[in-house]
Formats: sequence, structure tokens, C-alpha cells
Amino acid sequence: GIVLNSSALISEVVVFDVLGRKLHQQTVTNQEEVVVSKIVKSNQALLVKTTLSNGQVITKKVIY
Repeated sequence: GIVLNSSALISEVVVFDVLGRKLHQQTVTNQEEVVVSKIVKSNQALLVKTTLSNGQVITKKVIY
């Protein structure tokens, strides 16, 4: 799966494909590490939007 680590607490993770379709949404309770395992690995580009508990939003592009 996709492992997300942060020094701040994570409150939500949303994964999109390059066409903007939402593949996964997960609300978590203030964790510093989240594993997204419900996505089939197919060597595609994905956008992972992480919302931190302080309201900061971080979006990263990954190949998975």
C-alpha cells in the first residue's frame, strides 16, 4: 500500500487518479502514519491529498 508519514497529525487522506476521479477517501483520527491499502497497484500516476489536523493541505504526485 501507500504509506504516508508526517510530523504533524493527519486527519484525512484522499487519492485521485490523473483524470481527477476519487479512488479512495479515508478519515483518520490524528495519526502521524497512514497506510492506504485499498488501491490496486497498476503503475499509474496518482495524486494523494493529505489534510493535516492544523488545516494544512498537502498534495503529492506518486507512481503506484
